[in-house]
Amino acid sequence: MTTSGALLGAEFGSVWTRVLLLDVVDHEYRIIARSEGLTTIGAPINDVLVGLRRQLREMAQNGVRNLLDENNRIITPEREDRSGVDSFIATTSAGRALRALLVGLLPQTSLLAARRALSRTTVEIVEQIHLMDGRDEEQRLNAIILSRPDLILIVGGTEGGAQERLAKLVKEVQFAVALIDRNQRPVIVYGGNQALAEEVTERFEGLCECILTSNLMPAVGTMSLDGAQSAIATAYDAFFKRRDGRFSALGRLSAVGLRPSAESYALLAQYIQRVHGQSVALVDLGSASASVAYAEGGTLQLRTDARLGQGHSADTAWEDVGEAAIAAWLPFHPQPYEIQHYVLNKSLRPATIPVTLRELYLEHGLARANLRALMAEVQLTPRQGFAPQRILACGSTLTRTGDAFHSLLLLADSLQPLGIAEVYADPYSAAATLGAIAQVNSAAFVQVSETAFTRLGVLVSLHGNIAPERRAARLKIKTEDGETLRAEVKGGHLLSLPLPANAHLEIVLTTSRGVRVGRETRLRLKLEGGEGGILIDARGRAFVPAQDLAARAAQLPLWYHEATDRPAPEIPPEWLMVSTHQDDETTSNADDVLDDLRGEQPRRRRRLFSSAPKPDKGRGRRTTQEAKKTTVVTRSDDDDLEDEFAALIGEKPSAPDGAAKGQTGKKRATAPLDDDMDLRDLL
Repeated sequence: MTTSGALLGAEFGSVWTRVLLLDVVDHEYRIIARSEGLTTIGAPINDVLVGLRRQLREMAQNGVRNLLDENNRIITPEREDRSGVDSFIATTSAGRALRALLVGLLPQTSLLAARRALSRTTVEIVEQIHLMDGRDEEQRLNAIILSRPDLILIVGGTEGGAQERLAKLVKEVQFAVALIDRNQRPVIVYGGNQALAEEVTERFEGLCECILTSNLMPAVGTMSLDGAQSAIATAYDAFFKRRDGRFSALGRLSAVGLRPSAESYALLAQYIQRVHGQSVALVDLGSASASVAYAEGGTLQLRTDARLGQGHSADTAWEDVGEAAIAAWLPFHPQPYEIQHYVLNKSLRPATIPVTLRELYLEHGLARANLRALMAEVQLTPRQGFAPQRILACGSTLTRTGDAFHSLLLLADSLQPLGIAEVYADPYSAAATLGAIAQVNSAAFVQVSETAFTRLGVLVSLHGNIAPERRAARLKIKTEDGETLRAEVKGGHLLSLPLPANAHLEIVLTTSRGVRVGRETRLRLKLEGGEGGILIDARGRAFVPAQDLAARAAQLPLWYHEATDRPAPEIPPEWLMVSTHQDDETTSNADDVLDDLRGEQPRRRRRLFSSAPKPDKGRGRRTTQEAKKTTVVTRSDDDDLEDEFAALIGEKPSAPDGAAKGQTGKKRATAPLDDDMDLRDLL
């Protein structure tokens, strides 16, 4: 589908709804208007269209154009009086993540391909079923039903390969889906051996929605993910239309359905890499999730983690990255529970911003820890390293620090790239919608991609055998006026060269022995500036702040001063004092609190089938090692505590007929089947 008139794009984040109006100016598409407001996703409104209409009315009041008709509907197509637009496109990173269950033959082959296919969508992988899981049929049925998936991705078998074992797994999935309440049944995406495609269609016909796609692994050692990723995006749209009333009408209005924002990031990163011939890292740190798309040499890696966020997911980010990773970036001793209370308040009030210096350090400490954890999920060879030639920063945390120099410093601390990188910011959140716009109008995508982003500057990173406080590099700088300047940067320090966009400097950079920029020791560069100028980082790779608190309290403000050329913030002496009040416990468990309020011991979980294994009694935070094993992870459903509170106030929790509501390993009552009941009688 191709249109040639005005286009309206809206990105629905967990906190902000951002609207862009695109139209032709001097024969090229440009962003001609934008608006931003709070996303009306929660109570009491619980309808994202309310917030969208507010933004469209505001644009009309500002003299842009009328976009709503008398019935408050978006005007499409564009009218002769230039009201309305030809197409409306919607993307989202808000709402809860899809709960995905993977079914395949082997965990290191077919399920690996399935996890990569899911990387473009914000999902939570809640369970994996495969031939090596050691479970019998009843245990697999328990796993499928109790995990309450929104999406089941079935993969496995090369073309002309295994059929019988995969068919058995498909049959088990069919039995389990039939036991789930009809209104709660998942969408099935089948991307396995195509010889079973017809059988799969017949088994799920009339039972639930089933989407067929090409084989993810058509041959041994070969992955074909494009078809599966498109099918998963379709399933994503179908889920929101059918199950989430807040987005159902929105999906019908959009010309391409409701698309995940991460899908746009992937397409944009690939486009920039191919057109400009540069390796590209697109990084987004939002309220509920974090994403990185890294395109290099024709390959793409995309990671989306909805447990890492600065607002809605701040509490799960604290659990995953660990308190020590956040405290490593603080120039003070955190009080007992101080970090925990900060992230819990952020998760409850995600739109709040830091108002004190101490809160700002906590906010950016969490941001650095989040991005470090996200980058740990990117698969890089030791020889390759992370060396993007272009970085595109998205999300308010990275683009609205209040100072472009500070944004450059935050990116340098968090990403720690190698070599020389041009850095851009996405102040209008265009990256989240451009990929979806490409499906409607490729010309608009290409033209706006070249003009929508703000140039922050250049980041030059030194690494190697850098000695602290010793000269790491010498610089000979020639300005456009012909003036020649000389400077040097010492190990463990930064050097900022303020240089506006469209201005250039010629720099001859000579490193000290054992120090390199990428693979070079002497470079002759002509660099263009930006809002944050040129930042030369001589802290080495990979660096961490000083472990000693007094040294760190001097180091962090100094880095800020060197990067921004502004006075270093003073650290109050009392920040360096350790609190005398220490508690044995530094974390609390919601289930334990509820048990204390009831005055009861935790209930034993009843199992759906008598032969099902007992759930693990242990609860607690996920370790960093466990976090790294999961390619795509997100925060758990908030619904998990609703029944606990219902029991506390004397109400009975509701559960779908024939299916247990809850997830294995959590204290939740289930509705077991009669032991004498024949499973096949239910079908």
